[in-house]
Amino acid sequence: MATRQRKKSALKPLILPLVAIAMGGYFVWHGFYGDNGILARKELDKRADALAGEFKLAEHGRKDIERRVKLLRSGAIDRDMLDERARASLGYAHSHDVVILADRTHTAQVNWKPVQVRR
Repeated sequence: MATRQRKKSALKPLILPLVAIAMGGYFVWHGFYGDNGILARKELDKRADALAGEFKLAEHGRKDIERRVKLLRSGAIDRDMLDERARASLGYAHSHDVVILADRTHTAQVNWKPVQVRR
């Protein structure tokens, strides 16, 4: 009976470690650069901080608007607030009125109409 002798391959023992290294590299790469990786998490944290700042500004503006609406409620209408809103909606001021234009960067973002002075 004849037997065949085969040479042992030098690559056969390396297949499993190479596949394991490739799979490990794949998961490590996606752990850093993937959609849910470490770098993406840092970007999400930066975005969350920016949105938190915007939220604080919006909250401040909302409180200012709520304060102004409270002054216009039917139970306790503030005459100055009523006069201001009437002039803003009509867009006019009396010729004897002193009109002071406020810097819009320090006020709440409300759709104000420009005041026209009637003479």
